Amino acid sequence: MIGFSLILYLTSFASSGALLVVRYALLRNFGEAQTGLLQAAISVSAALVLVLSPTNGLFLTPILNRDLPKAEKLRAALEFQAKLVPVLGALAAPIVLFPQIVLTVLYSPAFAQVGPLMFLFVAAQVISLLGGVYQAILIGFDDLKVYGVATAVGSVVIGVGSWLLAPGHGISGVAMSFLAGNVVTFGLLFVRLAKTHRMVASYRLNLSMAYMVLGLVLAGFLLGSLDAWSPPVMLLKVGLYGAFLASLAVLTSRQELRRLLDQGRVLLASSPGR
Repeated sequence: MIGFSLILYLTSFASSGALLVVRYALLRNFGEAQTGLLQAAISVSAALVLVLSPTNGLFLTPILNRDLPKAEKLRAALEFQAKLVPVLGALAAPIVLFPQIVLTVLYSPAFAQVGPLMFLFVAAQVISLLGGVYQAILIGFDDLKVYGVATAVGSVVIGVGSWLLAPGHGISGVAMSFLAGNVVTFGLLFVRLAKTHRMVASYRLNLSMAYMVLGLVLAGFLLGSLDAWSPPVMLLKVGLYGAFLASLAVLTSRQELRRLLDQGRVLLASSPGR
C-alpha cells in the first residue's frame, strides 16, 4: 500500500507539475488571453476523461484486481478496450468537427478562435484514455514501477516540450507537446505489456485504435477551421460524423458491438426516470 501510494503521488505531482509548466510557459510569452484560450481547449478535451474514466473503475478495475490468471485479465482488458474505441470515437468526433460551436456554447464566441487547434488536444486525450486501459493492466499485474515511470515520463515530455515550443509556436506548440507526451506514455505501456507480459492485441483492435485517432486528426486538420455555422458545412460535417460512426462499427467485431449495445440498454433501463 505504501509503495502504491508513493507511485500515485509521483504520477500526480508529475502531471500537475507539467500542467503548471505548460500554463506558465504560455503566460510568460503570450499573456493572459492566450493562456485563457489554452485553458478552454484543455478543459473541453479533458471532459472526455471525466466522462469515460469512471468506466475503468466500474467495469475493468474490479476484474483486474481479482486473483485471476494473467491471461484472463489480459483478455478482459482487451475486450473492454475494444468496446471503448467506438464509444470514444462517438464522443470525441463532435468536438473535433464542431469546435467553434462547442467553445461558444460552453464559454463565449471569443474562445472560438482556438477551435482549429482543438483536434490536437482531443487526440491527445483519446490516446490517454486508450493508454489508461494499459495502466490499469499494469496495476492489476502489480507492475507499479513501470506504470509510474511511463506515466511520469509522459508528463515530463509534455512539460519540457511546452517550455521549448510555446515561445515560438504558442498554443499549437503546447498541443503538439500534449500529443507527443501521451503517445510516449502509450508506447511505453504497450511495449512493456507486449514484451514482459505477453500481451497480444488483435489486428482488428490495433487497426480500430489507429484508424480512430488518425480519423480525428485528419478531420480536425482539414475541417476544423471551416465555418461551423454555415449550413452546407454543418451538413457536410454531420454526414462525415455518421460515416465515421459507421466505419467504427464495421471495425468493431459483431460480438463486441452486440455486447456494447446490450450494456447500453441495461444502463438506460436502470437509469432514474426510466
